[in-house]
Amino acid sequence: MKSAVLIVLIFILSSCNNREVKYSGLNDLSVGVQQVVLYNNGEFYLELSLGGAEGTYEIKSDTVHLSYIDKPENWPDKLLMTDSYFITLNRDNSIEPIRIRR
Repeated sequence: MKSAVLIVLIFILSSCNNREVKYSGLNDLSVGVQQVVLYNNGEFYLELSLGGAEGTYEIKSDTVHLSYIDKPENWPDKLLMTDSYFITLNRDNSIEPIRIRR
């Protein structure tokens, strides 16, 4: 049994993209997760409770500019990076900013 688990684990790890994480943040909520992962190769993964999205990013000063592959409605175009948080910046001011711990 242990050898089967080991073989499956090796298969999963070898089939994953080898991307190094540059910055990341996570809030583990009672229902869902809020997560930001910025990879060294300029790609990102953003999850906001109900689902995730991927794309590319560019950092200018302390602001992360996001370009989605398939952008969900009302998701942020920018993230502000502070020492402790990623904070979503939305064009629509009626949407509360989300703070994701770094």
